[in-house]
Amino acid sequence: MAHFETDCEWRYFLAEHAGTEAGHGWGYFRQANAMDPSRDHSKPDPEFDRQYGPSPRTELHRITKRDCLSYIYSDNL
Repeated sequence: MAHFETDCEWRYFLAEHAGTEAGHGWGYFRQANAMDPSRDHSKPDPEFDRQYGPSPRTELHRITKRDCLSYIYSDNL
């Protein structure tokens, strides 16, 4: 926000909203810990990564190689 000229009220609103958004993640961890206290849900789960983790996205690769506009838009999804 320091790079843009905005009025004080708008800066306050944006800062307050950013703080609210940042708190959502920890709220989800706390809910998961309340439902299943057997593990700390804020720590990485290697089993989840093995099953659902990142993998090569062949569809995205094909789109990015199609033309310039596809390349620009596909990377911003």
